[in-house]
Amino acid sequence: MLDPVEFGKSVAIIVREANAPLLKRIEQLEARQPERGEPGPPGKDAEPIDAKEVVRELLAGPEVKTLVDLHVAEAMQTTTGEQKAEYAKRIAARVSAIIGTPVEINLH
Repeated sequence: MLDPVEFGKSVAIIVREANAPLLKRIEQLEARQPERGEPGPPGKDAEPIDAKEVVRELLAGPEVKTLVDLHVAEAMQTTTGEQKAEYAKRIAARVSAIIGTPVEINLH
């Protein structure tokens, strides 16, 4: 019959022997100094980004537009149909003003 204690000891030995080269390599890597090359040329600041362009591009994608539509619809669950339409118009107008492109919000 199999002795579970002896079996556990055997597995531990196998694992320890299998991990020994890895542990040795980790110790070697941790002991060495980081390698550094020559410094590169000085950098420059990135070109400025227009947030309106970023938002316009994001809203142009169907995935983001769908998410916006879903969030608007969820926010308006407690309002009447007339209130929803007015709310959607106001949101669309605000987003359009921000990005400089007409936006439609689909409530269906």
